[in-house]
Amino acid sequence: FNAGSLTNVKQSANGTITLAGKLQRSMVAVVLMVAFAALAAVVISSVVTARRTLSAIEARQTEALAMRGRIVGEATAQALSSLAADNAYSDIDRLLARVVQWDDMFVLAAYLTPNGTVWSYAGPGPVDVDKQERWRALGLPLAGGVSGEARATIDGAPALIRQVPVRVD
Repeated sequence: FNAGSLTNVKQSANGTITLAGKLQRSMVAVVLMVAFAALAAVVISSVVTARRTLSAIEARQTEALAMRGRIVGEATAQALSSLAADNAYSDIDRLLARVVQWDDMFVLAAYLTPNGTVWSYAGPGPVDVDKQERWRALGLPLAGGVSGEARATIDGAPALIRQVPVRVD
């Protein structure tokens, strides 16, 4: 074995690959593997950080939406109770229409009975269809006569449903 013959010769005269050529290819392969491993580590770290940030933003937005729903729902329920006591059905319809006018994902309904019969409805759906049918078409989860909150999908978009009972005194 002659170490001096390995320094500048990559391939011998008969076409076989020398030890120096194998060493160079091995070094290039190791460097590339380390580079790809480092790149993969950075990508994975970025994805994990982005998911955490997105989850934090989603939690804050959901809480803000829930708070807005609670405030508007309770205020609307108070207004509906006084209108219901006065039998002002058309005023109830107008009130609900105004509340949802600025946000098409805001669905409100007032019930006469705990079985889910809609008294007044304003929200998604064609206006030429009966309000009871439009409400049933949404297929939202409800609990009769209690306050509550649920997540649902309306027309393919996520929605936060806030239910507040109307008490007529």
